[in-house]
Amino acid sequence: MLVNINGSTPPPALSSSSSLLIGKVGKPFTVVEVSLHPHHSHPPSRIGGGDGDDRDAREALELYRVSFSSPAEPTHTQIERLMHVGFYRTLVMRNEDGLVIACALVLELPSSGVYHVDYFCVRPGVRGGGIGTKFFNGMVELFRNEGKYHYITLESETNMVPYYRKLNCTDLHVQSDSFGDDTYYLLFYSLRPSTQEENSRSHARRIEESLDQVVVDLKGVLHLAAVYAALDGGGGLFDDLGLNRTS
Repeated sequence: MLVNINGSTPPPALSSSSSLLIGKVGKPFTVVEVSLHPHHSHPPSRIGGGDGDDRDAREALELYRVSFSSPAEPTHTQIERLMHVGFYRTLVMRNEDGLVIACALVLELPSSGVYHVDYFCVRPGVRGGGIGTKFFNGMVELFRNEGKYHYITLESETNMVPYYRKLNCTDLHVQSDSFGDDTYYLLFYSLRPSTQEENSRSHARRIEESLDQVVVDLKGVLHLAAVYAALDGGGGLFDDLGLNRTS
């Protein structure tokens, strides 16, 4: 997983042609859930409305394509296969023109009780202007209102950890992965109201142990998903993962 918000090397610019523009639906700068395949989508779960149509999801897929590159990350074709079967929940935020300017691919881990933000990116050209912060806060609000799990987790490169700390994510120095010279850490955001007990050292140790388990669960799930995507699907992804297919 990578988080592409700033990016030292700007990726190719996304086309701003009318083929990517959608009609103004709902309020701009709000987080909505969209689906690539209407038969395997989540029920509408959104803030501020939205149509959740296929075009938004494909625009999010294009944003993924220009933000992440293989071999470090799956190809956009592999991600598309996983989106088709509802492996990811796709969240987007639009601007005043209805253009998707931020997206996230979120994986639910019921065994760990977390929403895991696997990919998070902001459109080239608007990075560094607070869009990522606004988008993240919108996701927090959406998941808190949904109330399914108590935590959001995400992986961060070392140089991005301070950014997520500013967003009130907690870093317990749990290493989740490495690629080349980059080390990734699993951070978490609590969706529950803060209590004195949660600020204790014993609670921190329990959370750290839980994050270690999330890393194990995540690696297992993503490994099977990678095999599924590489093989162009086999119909048994959700059975293998012990997940419920969305409907």
